[in-house]
Amino acid sequence: MPWCAWSPHHITSIFYPVYTSSPLSTGSLGIGLAVEPGYTSCFPGVEEPLTETARRALRLIGARDLRGKFISPLPPGRGYAVSAASAITSVLASVKIGGRKVGVLEALQAAHKAEVLERTGLGDVLALSCGIGIVIRLHPGAPGLGRVECVPLPRSIGIISVEGEGRSTRELLSEGYIRESAPLALRLIRRVSDEMSLESFVYASRIYTDRLNLLRHVVGGQVDIVRSTPGLIGYYAKKSVAVVIVEEDRLGDAFEHLGNLKGVSLRLLRPSESGVRVWWDYGT
Repeated sequence: MPWCAWSPHHITSIFYPVYTSSPLSTGSLGIGLAVEPGYTSCFPGVEEPLTETARRALRLIGARDLRGKFISPLPPGRGYAVSAASAITSVLASVKIGGRKVGVLEALQAAHKAEVLERTGLGDVLALSCGIGIVIRLHPGAPGLGRVECVPLPRSIGIISVEGEGRSTRELLSEGYIRESAPLALRLIRRVSDEMSLESFVYASRIYTDRLNLLRHVVGGQVDIVRSTPGLIGYYAKKSVAVVIVEEDRLGDAFEHLGNLKGVSLRLLRPSESGVRVWWDYGT
């Protein structure tokens, strides 16, 4: 019978990278949302790991040539932290088989190290180790070295993601982008960490997105359609995804309104209410 692990996804709003000589202490400060549906990995299975980050994480804990079963409801490379979720769930599920003496913290650190080495992310593993509602990365590094806190969101919140063109991870980590965004990012992250509220998160995310013109990178000249969404609470953009936060009772109206956007895809998400979990899937 397989062991399975589940993780929410994470969509960063604001981040500030911190590089050191060690992959474990390299990471980022930042804020974002933990969202569902989540990512599931089960071992043993019949498929190969879906991401290079997961493959590297498995090698780091001494698990090679494993086959697994994966459920990935969100596309990789867009900004949903799929690589981090795949690495976390792969290592946590795989350590339960084969008699490996690897603890949870060591497994999570392997996932973080794999992300840094593969250049697919800096802070998503730390964020997902908390994985509920608003996620605030207060100190950079892998779980056990970094510090993260979560603020649960009320069920009256609805989330719609808008997938468009956007920017790549490489662009967002470029020296020019970081130099331009760093002072604003640090100031806004500090504000959210001080207040720990939905209001401060929405305010900071909108300011950062508007100042750096990130929404236009995703939806082009259709920014006003997003800003006029019924029941709008807030919005932000990261990589190829714009996140629109709305009142839950206006979710249908908001989704219909955003359907007027051209050249994008829409998804309904929800705030994550639980972090990473592992179980023995006796029914698989």
